[in-house]
Amino acid sequence: MPQTPIKTTTKVVNSMKRVREEMLRWEWDAATNNIAQGTEVELYEFGGTPGDQHEVRIGECEELLSLGIEPAYDTTNPANYYLEQLRVFDRDGSEWNKFLTIPALTRMNANQLPFNSAMNFERLMMSWGFKSFLSSPDALASTLKLPEGDRLRLGITANAAGNIVAGSNRTFGIVRRYLPGSDVDYRHFNEYDGGLKSNKRYYNDVQYLATTIANQWVQSWRLQIIRNEAYKFFQGGLLPDVNLATAAMISHLTQAKIMIDDPLTEYNKYFVNHNYNSLPFNNSNHTYSDGSVATPWAWQIERQHRFSPTVDILKNRNKDLTIYAMDDGTLATDVYTAMIGIKYQI
Repeated sequence: MPQTPIKTTTKVVNSMKRVREEMLRWEWDAATNNIAQGTEVELYEFGGTPGDQHEVRIGECEELLSLGIEPAYDTTNPANYYLEQLRVFDRDGSEWNKFLTIPALTRMNANQLPFNSAMNFERLMMSWGFKSFLSSPDALASTLKLPEGDRLRLGITANAAGNIVAGSNRTFGIVRRYLPGSDVDYRHFNEYDGGLKSNKRYYNDVQYLATTIANQWVQSWRLQIIRNEAYKFFQGGLLPDVNLATAAMISHLTQAKIMIDDPLTEYNKYFVNHNYNSLPFNNSNHTYSDGSVATPWAWQIERQHRFSPTVDILKNRNKDLTIYAMDDGTLATDVYTAMIGIKYQI
Protein backbone atom coordinates (compact mmCIF):
# COMPACT_ATOMS: atom_id res chain seq x y z
CA MET A 1 0.00 0.00 0.00
CA PRO A 2 1.33 3.42 -0.89
CA GLN A 3 2.21 5.50 2.10
CA THR A 4 0.41 8.72 2.79
CA PRO A 5 2.80 11.60 2.11
CA ILE A 6 3.69 13.76 5.08
CA LYS A 7 2.63 17.36 4.45
CA THR A 8 4.56 20.21 5.98
CA THR A 9 2.77 23.28 7.25
CA THR A 10 2.54 26.26 4.96
CA LYS A 11 5.31 28.74 5.57
CA VAL A 12 3.95 32.12 6.68
CA VAL A 13 6.11 35.13 5.98
CA ASN A 14 6.87 37.03 9.17
CA SER A 15 5.78 40.59 8.46
CA MET A 16 8.24 41.90 11.05
CA LYS A 17 11.06 40.85 8.71
CA ARG A 18 9.48 42.75 5.84
CA VAL A 19 9.06 46.20 7.34
CA ARG A 20 11.20 49.28 7.49
CA GLU A 21 10.78 52.59 9.26
CA GLU A 22 11.77 55.55 7.14
CA MET A 23 12.25 59.22 7.98
CA LEU A 24 10.53 61.63 5.58
CA ARG A 25 11.47 65.30 5.40
CA TRP A 26 9.57 68.24 3.93
CA GLU A 27 10.19 71.95 3.34
CA TRP A 28 8.51 74.91 1.71
CA ASP A 29 9.82 77.18 -1.03
CA ALA A 30 11.28 80.02 1.02
CA ALA A 31 12.23 81.83 -2.20
CA THR A 32 8.63 82.95 -2.58
CA ASN A 33 9.20 84.83 0.67
CA ASN A 34 5.73 84.90 2.23
CA ILE A 35 2.43 83.12 2.63
CA ALA A 36 -0.79 85.10 2.38
CA GLN A 37 -2.91 85.17 5.52
CA GLY A 38 -5.32 82.25 5.66
CA THR A 39 -3.72 80.61 2.65
CA GLU A 40 -2.60 76.98 2.65
CA VAL A 41 0.55 75.99 0.81
CA GLU A 42 1.72 72.43 0.33
CA LEU A 43 5.09 71.29 1.62
CA TYR A 44 7.34 69.38 -0.75
CA GLU A 45 10.02 66.78 -0.20
CA PHE A 46 13.26 68.14 1.21
CA GLY A 47 15.82 68.78 -1.50
CA GLY A 48 13.18 68.69 -4.22
CA THR A 49 11.07 71.34 -5.88
CA PRO A 50 7.51 72.55 -5.22
CA GLY A 51 5.05 69.83 -6.22
CA ASP A 52 7.25 66.91 -5.17
CA GLN A 53 5.07 64.61 -3.04
CA HIS A 54 5.82 61.43 -1.15
CA GLU A 55 4.26 58.53 -3.03
CA VAL A 56 3.81 55.01 -1.69
CA ARG A 57 5.68 52.59 -3.90
CA ILE A 58 3.81 50.00 -5.97
CA GLY A 59 3.77 46.67 -4.16
CA GLU A 60 4.11 48.38 -0.77
CA CYS A 61 1.92 50.17 1.77
CA GLU A 62 2.73 52.55 4.60
CA GLU A 63 1.45 53.86 7.89
CA LEU A 64 2.28 57.24 9.39
CA LEU A 65 3.76 56.80 12.85
CA SER A 66 4.97 60.27 13.82
CA LEU A 67 4.98 63.95 12.82
CA GLY A 68 7.02 66.96 13.93
CA ILE A 69 7.36 70.56 12.74
CA GLU A 70 9.54 73.54 13.61
CA PRO A 71 7.17 76.39 12.64
CA ALA A 72 8.33 79.77 11.38
CA TYR A 73 8.01 83.02 13.28
CA ASP A 74 9.17 86.62 12.77
CA THR A 75 12.75 86.76 14.03
CA THR A 76 12.48 90.52 14.54
CA ASN A 77 9.24 90.27 16.51
CA PRO A 78 8.38 86.87 18.00
CA ALA A 79 4.87 88.15 18.76
CA ASN A 80 4.18 87.71 15.05
CA TYR A 81 3.71 84.06 14.18
CA TYR A 82 3.07 82.91 10.64
CA LEU A 83 2.04 79.30 10.81
CA GLU A 84 -1.10 78.21 12.57
CA GLN A 85 -1.99 74.80 11.20
CA LEU A 86 -0.54 71.69 9.59
CA ARG A 87 -2.99 69.51 7.69
CA VAL A 88 -2.47 65.88 6.61
CA PHE A 89 -4.25 64.60 3.51
CA ASP A 90 -3.91 62.00 0.76
CA ARG A 91 -3.54 61.96 -3.02
CA ASP A 92 -7.20 62.83 -3.57
CA GLY A 93 -7.20 65.62 -1.00
CA SER A 94 -9.14 63.64 1.63
CA GLU A 95 -8.21 65.03 5.06
CA TRP A 96 -6.93 62.74 7.79
CA ASN A 97 -6.27 65.28 10.57
CA LYS A 98 -5.07 68.81 11.22
CA PHE A 99 -2.90 70.15 14.03
CA LEU A 100 -2.18 73.52 15.66
CA THR A 101 1.40 74.61 14.93
CA ILE A 102 1.86 78.10 16.39
CA PRO A 103 5.55 78.60 17.33
CA ALA A 104 6.43 78.02 20.97
CA LEU A 105 8.21 81.37 21.12
CA THR A 106 4.91 83.19 21.01
CA ARG A 107 2.48 80.83 22.73
CA MET A 108 3.23 78.42 25.54
CA ASN A 109 3.04 74.86 24.18
CA ALA A 110 1.09 75.98 21.12
CA ASN A 111 2.73 73.57 18.67
CA GLN A 112 0.99 70.19 18.86
CA LEU A 113 3.82 68.63 16.86
CA PRO A 114 7.00 69.82 18.63
CA PHE A 115 10.03 69.06 16.53
CA ASN A 116 12.18 67.77 19.39
CA SER A 117 9.38 65.58 20.76
CA ALA A 118 7.20 64.67 17.80
CA MET A 119 3.71 63.30 18.27
CA ASN A 120 3.83 59.52 17.96
CA PHE A 121 0.35 58.36 16.95
CA GLU A 122 0.98 54.66 17.39
CA ARG A 123 2.45 55.12 20.86
CA LEU A 124 -0.51 57.25 21.96
CA MET A 125 -2.94 54.58 20.82
CA MET A 126 -0.99 51.72 22.34
CA SER A 127 -0.90 53.47 25.72
CA TRP A 128 -4.65 52.99 25.83
CA GLY A 129 -4.53 49.32 24.86
CA PHE A 130 -4.63 49.56 21.07
CA LYS A 131 -1.99 47.33 19.54
CA SER A 132 0.40 47.80 16.66
CA PHE A 133 -0.26 45.91 13.45
CA LEU A 134 3.12 44.25 13.99
CA SER A 135 1.91 42.61 17.19
CA SER A 136 -1.72 41.89 16.31
CA PRO A 137 -3.46 42.08 12.93
CA ASP A 138 -6.81 42.06 14.74
CA ALA A 139 -6.30 45.15 16.95
CA LEU A 140 -4.65 47.89 14.96
CA ALA A 141 -3.39 51.21 16.26
CA SER A 142 -5.23 54.01 14.49
CA THR A 143 -2.31 55.34 12.49
CA LEU A 144 -2.90 56.76 9.02
CA LYS A 145 -2.61 53.86 6.57
CA LEU A 146 -1.85 54.45 2.90
CA PRO A 147 -2.15 51.84 0.11
CA GLU A 148 0.18 51.51 -2.85
CA GLY A 149 0.18 54.51 -5.17
CA ASP A 150 -1.31 56.84 -2.57
CA ARG A 151 0.46 60.01 -1.51
CA LEU A 152 1.21 61.54 1.88
CA ARG A 153 0.67 65.29 1.59
CA LEU A 154 1.11 68.09 4.13
CA GLY A 155 -0.29 71.61 3.95
CA ILE A 156 0.58 74.56 6.19
CA THR A 157 -1.68 77.56 6.78
CA ALA A 158 -0.50 81.04 7.72
CA ASN A 159 -2.11 83.14 10.42
CA ALA A 160 -0.60 86.37 9.07
CA ALA A 161 1.37 87.30 5.98
CA GLY A 162 5.07 87.63 6.60
CA ASN A 163 8.55 86.67 5.52
CA ILE A 164 9.35 82.99 5.87
CA VAL A 165 12.98 82.55 6.76
CA ALA A 166 14.92 80.16 4.54
CA GLY A 167 15.56 76.91 6.35
CA SER A 168 12.60 77.28 8.68
CA ASN A 169 9.49 75.10 8.74
CA ARG A 170 11.51 71.95 9.14
CA THR A 171 8.98 69.16 9.05
CA PHE A 172 9.54 65.42 9.37
CA GLY A 173 7.50 62.28 9.58
CA ILE A 174 8.24 58.64 10.30
CA VAL A 175 6.46 56.04 8.20
CA ARG A 176 6.54 52.27 8.45
CA ARG A 177 6.94 50.70 5.02
CA TYR A 178 5.57 47.21 4.44
CA LEU A 179 7.92 45.88 1.78
CA PRO A 180 6.98 43.39 -0.97
CA GLY A 181 6.25 40.02 0.58
CA SER A 182 4.65 41.40 3.71
CA ASP A 183 1.57 39.59 4.93
CA VAL A 184 -0.72 42.59 4.27
CA ASP A 185 -3.14 43.66 1.57
CA TYR A 186 -1.15 46.60 0.25
CA ARG A 187 -3.84 47.47 -2.33
CA HIS A 188 -6.51 48.06 0.32
CA PHE A 189 -4.38 49.12 3.27
CA ASN A 190 -6.45 52.31 3.68
CA GLU A 191 -9.38 50.10 4.75
CA TYR A 192 -7.47 48.93 7.83
CA ASP A 193 -8.18 50.69 11.13
CA GLY A 194 -6.84 54.22 10.87
CA GLY A 195 -7.05 54.45 7.10
CA LEU A 196 -9.27 56.99 5.39
CA LYS A 197 -11.67 54.23 4.30
CA SER A 198 -11.81 52.47 7.67
CA ASN A 199 -14.50 52.89 10.31
CA LYS A 200 -12.04 53.76 13.11
CA ARG A 201 -9.64 56.67 12.89
CA TYR A 202 -7.36 58.76 15.06
CA TYR A 203 -9.11 62.05 15.82
CA ASN A 204 -7.58 65.42 16.73
CA ASP A 205 -9.77 68.52 16.98
CA VAL A 206 -8.68 71.99 18.10
CA GLN A 207 -11.23 74.79 18.52
CA TYR A 208 -10.60 78.49 19.10
CA LEU A 209 -12.21 80.92 21.54
CA ALA A 210 -11.40 84.56 20.75
CA THR A 211 -12.45 85.98 24.14
CA THR A 212 -14.24 84.99 27.30
CA ILE A 213 -17.04 86.82 29.15
CA ALA A 214 -16.02 88.09 32.56
CA ASN A 215 -16.81 85.66 35.39
CA GLN A 216 -18.99 83.45 33.20
CA TRP A 217 -18.67 79.94 31.84
CA VAL A 218 -17.98 80.31 28.10
CA GLN A 219 -18.00 77.50 25.56
CA SER A 220 -14.48 76.82 24.33
CA TRP A 221 -15.04 73.48 22.55
CA ARG A 222 -18.12 71.64 21.33
CA LEU A 223 -18.93 68.45 19.45
CA GLN A 224 -22.50 67.75 18.40
CA ILE A 225 -23.42 64.22 17.36
CA ILE A 226 -25.46 64.49 14.17
CA ARG A 227 -24.25 61.45 12.21
CA ASN A 228 -23.80 57.75 12.90
CA GLU A 229 -20.62 58.31 14.84
CA ALA A 230 -19.05 57.54 18.18
CA TYR A 231 -16.03 59.08 19.87
CA LYS A 232 -13.63 57.88 22.55
CA PHE A 233 -11.49 60.73 23.87
CA PHE A 234 -8.45 59.69 25.86
CA GLN A 235 -6.61 63.03 26.07
CA GLY A 236 -7.45 66.71 26.06
CA GLY A 237 -5.76 70.04 26.56
CA LEU A 238 -6.40 73.73 27.01
CA LEU A 239 -3.92 76.42 25.99
CA PRO A 240 -3.97 79.37 28.41
CA ASP A 241 -4.14 82.95 27.17
CA VAL A 242 -0.42 83.64 27.57
CA ASN A 243 1.69 85.53 25.02
CA LEU A 244 5.33 84.81 25.82
CA ALA A 245 6.56 87.71 23.68
CA THR A 246 5.46 90.08 26.45
CA ALA A 247 7.30 90.69 29.69
CA ALA A 248 4.38 89.75 31.93
CA MET A 249 3.26 86.15 31.48
CA ILE A 250 -0.25 86.57 32.83
CA SER A 251 -3.12 84.20 32.21
CA HIS A 252 -6.65 85.25 33.10
CA LEU A 253 -8.14 81.78 32.73
CA THR A 254 -8.87 80.03 36.00
CA GLN A 255 -10.92 76.88 35.38
CA ALA A 256 -12.60 74.63 32.84
CA LYS A 257 -15.19 71.87 32.90
CA ILE A 258 -16.27 69.05 30.59
CA MET A 259 -19.99 68.51 30.13
CA ILE A 260 -21.66 65.50 28.48
CA ASP A 261 -25.16 66.20 27.19
CA ASP A 262 -25.03 69.63 28.79
CA PRO A 263 -26.40 70.22 31.42
CA LEU A 264 -27.00 66.55 32.23
CA THR A 265 -23.53 65.24 33.19
CA GLU A 266 -20.42 67.00 34.44
CA TYR A 267 -17.39 64.81 33.70
CA ASN A 268 -14.84 66.87 35.65
CA LYS A 269 -13.56 70.35 36.49
CA TYR A 270 -9.96 71.53 36.04
CA PHE A 271 -7.54 74.37 36.76
CA VAL A 272 -6.33 75.99 33.52
CA ASN A 273 -4.18 78.97 34.53
CA HIS A 274 -0.73 78.68 32.94
CA ASN A 275 0.88 78.39 36.39
CA TYR A 276 -1.39 75.53 37.40
CA ASN A 277 -2.93 74.07 34.26
CA SER A 278 -4.25 70.56 34.85
CA LEU A 279 -5.11 70.30 31.14
CA PRO A 280 -1.71 70.94 29.47
CA PHE A 281 -2.10 71.35 25.75
CA ASN A 282 0.83 69.18 24.67
CA ASN A 283 2.51 65.97 25.66
CA SER A 284 5.76 67.86 26.21
CA ASN A 285 7.09 71.37 26.09
CA HIS A 286 10.23 72.67 24.42
CA THR A 287 13.11 72.41 26.84
CA TYR A 288 15.50 74.86 25.20
CA SER A 289 15.86 78.55 24.46
CA ASP A 290 17.42 80.14 21.39
CA GLY A 291 17.86 83.52 23.08
CA SER A 292 15.37 85.43 20.92
CA VAL A 293 13.39 86.54 23.97
CA ALA A 294 13.54 85.94 27.70
CA THR A 295 12.54 82.31 28.20
CA PRO A 296 11.73 81.43 31.83
CA TRP A 297 9.42 78.71 30.55
CA ALA A 298 12.15 76.80 28.73
CA TRP A 299 12.69 74.38 31.62
CA GLN A 300 9.07 73.26 31.83
CA ILE A 301 8.14 69.68 31.02
CA GLU A 302 4.45 68.85 30.83
CA ARG A 303 2.38 65.80 30.06
CA GLN A 304 -1.06 66.02 28.56
CA HIS A 305 -3.80 64.89 30.91
CA ARG A 306 -5.26 61.40 30.30
CA PHE A 307 -8.95 60.85 30.84
CA SER A 308 -9.71 57.86 33.01
CA PRO A 309 -12.26 56.64 32.26
CA THR A 310 -12.22 57.82 28.68
CA VAL A 311 -14.81 60.37 27.62
CA ASP A 312 -17.18 58.37 25.40
CA ILE A 313 -20.10 59.74 23.42
CA LEU A 314 -22.30 57.81 21.03
CA LYS A 315 -25.15 58.65 18.68
CA ASN A 316 -28.59 57.69 20.04
CA ARG A 317 -27.14 57.70 23.55
CA ASN A 318 -25.58 61.17 23.72
CA LYS A 319 -26.20 64.43 21.90
CA ASP A 320 -23.11 66.53 22.53
CA LEU A 321 -19.84 67.09 24.35
CA THR A 322 -18.94 70.59 25.52
CA ILE A 323 -15.99 72.20 27.30
CA TYR A 324 -16.41 75.49 29.13
CA ALA A 325 -13.76 77.91 30.38
CA MET A 326 -13.94 80.75 32.91
CA ASP A 327 -11.72 83.78 33.55
CA ASP A 328 -10.83 85.60 36.77
CA GLY A 329 -12.92 88.65 35.96
CA THR A 330 -10.55 89.96 33.29
CA LEU A 331 -11.28 88.72 29.79
CA ALA A 332 -9.05 85.95 28.48
CA THR A 333 -8.22 85.97 24.77
CA ASP A 334 -6.93 83.52 22.18
CA VAL A 335 -7.86 80.29 23.94
CA TYR A 336 -7.32 76.98 22.12
CA THR A 337 -8.90 73.74 23.32
CA ALA A 338 -8.02 70.30 21.96
CA MET A 339 -9.60 66.88 22.29
CA ILE A 340 -7.78 63.76 21.11
CA GLY A 341 -9.08 60.25 20.68
CA ILE A 342 -10.69 57.87 18.23
CA LYS A 343 -13.62 58.46 15.91
CA TYR A 344 -15.82 55.50 15.00
CA GLN A 345 -18.08 55.44 11.95
CA ILE A 346 -21.01 53.28 13.01
